[in-house]
Amino acid sequence: MKPPIFLGQLLLRSMDRAVALYESMELRGFHGEFYYAEKAYNKLASWGYVIFWVSVFILMRTCSVTVLLGRMFV
Repeated sequence: MKPPIFLGQLLLRSMDRAVALYESMELRGFHGEFYYAEKAYNKLASWGYVIFWVSVFILMRTCSVTVLLGRMFV
């Protein structure tokens, strides 16, 4: 019976690939930690943004925007 050479080769190849992957991550700026942005946003401004765009879409759905623009410039 042959010794399990295949398993040793598989382990060595996996380790080589892991090292190559980590080195490529370091070249792209990874240094071992993930940095997340702080949640420093204004909730009121976010809701205002949502309300503005919902009202624009409702206006575009209910009224003919091209007619309104034509009336504004003629």
